[in-house]
Amino acid sequence: MWDRWWEWALRPRMMVLMTVLLLVSAYGHLTNNAFLQMYDPGWGVLLLAGIPLLFGGIEYLVKEKELTSWLLVGIALVACVALGEVFAATEVAWIMAFGEWLEGRTVQRARRGLEQILAQTPAQGRRINDAGETEMVAAEEIRVGDRLSVHPGETIPADGVVLTGATAVDEAMLTGESLPVDKRDGSEVFGGTVNGFGAIEMRATKVGADASMQRLVRLVREAENEQAPVQRTVDRWVRYLVPTAIALALIVFALNFWWGTPLTEAIYRTVTVLIVFCPCALALSTPTAIVAAIGQATKAGVIIKSGAALEVMGRIDTLALDKTGTITTGELAVTDVLPLRDDVPAQEVLALAAAAEEQSEHPLGKAILHKAQAVGVTLPEHTDFVMTGGRGVRVRLTDGSVLYAGSERYLAQEGIDIAPTVEATLNELRSNGKIAVLVAQADQLIGVVAFADTVRAQMPAVTAALQRARLTPVMLTGDNTQTAQFVGATVGIDEVHARLLPEDKVAYIAAQQKAGRRVAMVGDGVNDAAALKRADVGIAIGGTAGDMAIEAADIILPGSDMTRLPYLARLSQKTLRTIHINLAIALSLNILGVILSLFGWLTPVTGAIVHNAGSIIVSLHAIWLYETKILTGVREADAGPTCSALSRDIIRG
Repeated sequence: MWDRWWEWALRPRMMVLMTVLLLVSAYGHLTNNAFLQMYDPGWGVLLLAGIPLLFGGIEYLVKEKELTSWLLVGIALVACVALGEVFAATEVAWIMAFGEWLEGRTVQRARRGLEQILAQTPAQGRRINDAGETEMVAAEEIRVGDRLSVHPGETIPADGVVLTGATAVDEAMLTGESLPVDKRDGSEVFGGTVNGFGAIEMRATKVGADASMQRLVRLVREAENEQAPVQRTVDRWVRYLVPTAIALALIVFALNFWWGTPLTEAIYRTVTVLIVFCPCALALSTPTAIVAAIGQATKAGVIIKSGAALEVMGRIDTLALDKTGTITTGELAVTDVLPLRDDVPAQEVLALAAAAEEQSEHPLGKAILHKAQAVGVTLPEHTDFVMTGGRGVRVRLTDGSVLYAGSERYLAQEGIDIAPTVEATLNELRSNGKIAVLVAQADQLIGVVAFADTVRAQMPAVTAALQRARLTPVMLTGDNTQTAQFVGATVGIDEVHARLLPEDKVAYIAAQQKAGRRVAMVGDGVNDAAALKRADVGIAIGGTAGDMAIEAADIILPGSDMTRLPYLARLSQKTLRTIHINLAIALSLNILGVILSLFGWLTPVTGAIVHNAGSIIVSLHAIWLYETKILTGVREADAGPTCSALSRDIIRG
């Protein structure tokens, strides 16, 4: 009941009314107006703001057996009225209400990130019925499998796949990507993102709570509601500080009585201690900073599931990264085509390899075909495709010769000799982190096609930025040692652990934690889920992460912009600093207020101002965290060559 009364009193119109009543009361006291002093309008302020403070505090004491700051202020108001200082009580009640109102406005501003997400949540969409007619329906009525029409400039109502049409979609709110993403037949689109210039038809695949935007809203809300460890500690302090305030007030009264201070003045000083030592600013120090930081992260496209994860991230000293799909794109690309015979040029080697792999579903085969299409080579006609699982393929050309493409072991089984010079070439490719496919025709080797998992272009600069943020990057991968060492050297990671199974990654993280280090794990696949859970903070790369990795992670980085990693590190560290500064401000003001009250240098009115000043300062400090631009720390000068450049992505003749 009293909570609702207090919320009602803090409405803008009621705040205006209380301000008018306070000003009229002040006028009456300043002019000694007998009528206004007899019928003091300040009682209206006490009715609106003072009563819920007093009785709300009493109700909480009776029901929860706990002292609150409301009760402290309520006792102070009763004491002021008992001493005949109705105007002082009026001022204190108004200042408390105004401070709470202003504090609420600042916290609301810090929550703007969530509000922006909610504004993007689709409310309706155009559904195409069985007759081919379009009808506007509420987003809640859309079901999986429904055909939808999306016009230019409209919000996409559900997750789905484009059936017809081409457009560019603004996915900034969901993934943080600043540029619109091109979409065409077969492209995946997400509810809550904004369609650009083209009209499309799509089929809904995820709706309601399963849709990407709703999942984002749910995660951000959960993050704001879950307390950080430091907040739980502060809450324990607050529970002790309220009875401490009462004890200090009694001590101040006893000291002043012993010093011979007049009884009325001693009570004034005691009341001032009750007001000034209320731990409101202390209670606000952590949640306002956490809410502001989560809002700041949401603007940048980073999803933080809990305040606890954000706080722990600020203490991380070791960042373990999976290789495939995290440091690299997870997509194999042809990097070298090496002829082994003078009479067969590189273009022909690529054409023959593509012909052999044309019907293959293997990722290496698809990469060869993609390269051949990009270069524009013509594939020779062939028949009799035969695949030996995990080893290689063969086809028969129109001239009757057999064409092979596969591993060393496969070609050796087919009776094809591999010269020592070819072995040396293969070893050199492996030392550079590459995979090789041998191509042979008529029982003779004619060339080698090499592949590499492309390193993300940003990673060298990202690694350097992480190191400047005092984090130690470590690579954990199941790949062979040569490939892992090569990729590590490419991106600037010195500590590399290769040939690790999922349980080995968990064991490494556990060992580091036992040694006293705080470890964050960055991964994208099902095989990373256990390590993400075991780490102090799990970070999933949303652009490539599977559902299991996303569920296991504490923080999600949608899209493929890896500069968000150093951004996240800097944001979390800055959040911790903000919390610590807020706590220092709150405690310092409380201690200073008690000292000033002891000697009568603060009155109940000025004490209320100091009390609310602390709450407003910590709230504004949190707003500054939300509004300030957190730099990633990534420098262009740190950017190294991409894997393609390192691998000389050309066809060498």
